[in-house]
Amino acid sequence: MGTRPKNMSQLTWVYVSGAAFILFLVFSIILIAYAPRLLSFGITNTIFYILLIPAGLCSAAFLFGAMRSHAKYSGKIS
Repeated sequence: MGTRPKNMSQLTWVYVSGAAFILFLVFSIILIAYAPRLLSFGITNTIFYILLIPAGLCSAAFLFGAMRSHAKYSGKIS
């Protein structure tokens, strides 16, 4: 998990992860536009966090997949 399939090109990965990020950005804008209406139902905080997590994951997918970066921990585990 966290790696892109071998047959997917780098540019395709940019498009897929970018489209997912834009989708969640649009959902966030809709949330802001309809905030007063959602506030009357009392679900504004719940929806905000549900949208925030996938938006962060899409950003991470773009950075790690499209930019060909990687992370490695080399410290001590206590």
